[in-house]
Amino acid sequence: VQLRPQEVPAYGKLGVCLSEQGRLDDASAAFARMKTLDARSPEASNGLALVALLRGQVDDARRGYQSTLTLDPANIAAIVPTPRGTSSVPTSITG
Repeated sequence: VQLRPQEVPAYGKLGVCLSEQGRLDDASAAFARMKTLDARSPEASNGLALVALLRGQVDDARRGYQSTLTLDPANIAAIVPTPRGTSSVPTSITG
């Protein structure tokens, strides 16, 4: 991220790593930065939803997963979220 601050996927990977470490504020910031760089990123929406779920914010998580599915209807991570992070399931049925 420091070497390529405009590289959108790097923020997603950072957000997943941080969420798996329980660093939810930092993970949320990484996913929010990703969303700023690419407002149509289903991975950013899914990451923010994951953080909300890990925080116990079920309504926010539900809205986030719905947003993810609007952007990418085949996004398996939004259909079957995991509490350990988005890296444990594919992000899309087609990809």
